[in-house]
Amino acid sequence: MFQPLRLLLLVFPLLLLSVQHRAAAQGGGGQPGGAFGSVYDFTAGAGFSMEVNIWGAVARPGRYKVPSSTTLLQLISYAGGPAAGQAGPKPKLDEVRVVHDLTVDSTVSKPIEVYDLVKYQQTADTTLNPKLYPNDTVIIPEQDDTFNEVLAVIRDVGLVLVSILTIYNGVK
Repeated sequence: MFQPLRLLLLVFPLLLLSVQHRAAAQGGGGQPGGAFGSVYDFTAGAGFSMEVNIWGAVARPGRYKVPSSTTLLQLISYAGGPAAGQAGPKPKLDEVRVVHDLTVDSTVSKPIEVYDLVKYQQTADTTLNPKLYPNDTVIIPEQDDTFNEVLAVIRDVGLVLVSILTIYNGVK
């Protein structure tokens, strides 16, 4: 009876550490502007200004007061750029959405437009870097990283099993 209890006391902390590590790696707070609303003003001396929003996989999502001539890429730059290289999901730059506020401009023909910024990087096609309008919301989706998440879980389970076998063989 003593052996299984000893084994449980040795394995439980390993499982707890593994779960805590997975939660921290998924960006559970602590990122500037990530969990809290943020407002930024980039209009000093710019003349006319407007407010726009940026959500998703950028370094600093939030509401921005920007010059009225601001383009999609400029707003992403104001927001600290795509969140690549940080802990958490990677940006999906080939499906960036711009949602127009129809209450500001009812003449907008498409309330939601999708832009491929990967293609823009390859071609410099200026139609892929539109001028933004007041109250536009830019959404940069996150890449589906299911494969890497499954691989990480398998790795963690494998480490726990190896630890259990090592402890069990040492207890015998």
